[in-house]
Amino acid sequence: MRPALLSVGMVLGLMSCSGIGIVADLGVLQAKPEGTIALTDAGNIGNIQDFTNDLADSFGITDDVSTPYGRVEVSGLFVTMTFSGFIFGDNANGSLQNPYGSLPGGSSVDSDYSLSNLKGAATLDLINLGPLRVAPGVCLNILEVSNKSIVASNPSLNEDRSTLLTIPQIFLQAEVDLGYVDLVVEGGWMEASLPDISGRLIDLEAIFRIRPIEHVEVFAGYRWLDVDVDGIQDNQAFDTDITFGGFTFGLGFSL
Repeated sequence: MRPALLSVGMVLGLMSCSGIGIVADLGVLQAKPEGTIALTDAGNIGNIQDFTNDLADSFGITDDVSTPYGRVEVSGLFVTMTFSGFIFGDNANGSLQNPYGSLPGGSSVDSDYSLSNLKGAATLDLINLGPLRVAPGVCLNILEVSNKSIVASNPSLNEDRSTLLTIPQIFLQAEVDLGYVDLVVEGGWMEASLPDISGRLIDLEAIFRIRPIEHVEVFAGYRWLDVDVDGIQDNQAFDTDITFGGFTFGLGFSL
């Protein structure tokens, strides 16, 4: 154990001496999704609006849920790498307003809905005036949206749909760092249309840190996603139009 701890300390010390800065945050995201989803046979894609169900009204997904949240920033020279992620899940029951895949409209359903995200961004400082930094860059946003719904009176009737999206984005990050307080605001955008899928993803985040003692911080922030994606997968047409937003808070350390 001692050699391992010594190795970790040496690595962190070398990184600090080399001018590489690290900020690592771990906490909670308190959030919920809002919006609509639709699922039907591929032949009905032209009138998919007739198969739209609201997350709250049809599936009963109405509560804010606490989910683990993590974020790491690594900076050196004029480049900053940022990684963050969360895993959201909620179980609820409701009554379908419209058909959902093979499930008839009006059915009472039990649903497991999940939204997982991993974001990685690289930025290059365009403006760096000490406490103020503005940096454009690129981002890769990996998003998995899943929903499994089972008819309460007939569990053999169910739909289990998962869509994995890997989306490159144009990205911009701005920071004001006064040492004992730090504010980071960032956003990514992408809109595209491909043969079997089209859509838009907007990702905004703000995080405010206070460092009561050296290398230790508390943070609070807000994360907001706008996901609008439709297409055909496994001979089924789908349409996801949701927003997902909530507050983040927790503890972190910096080098």
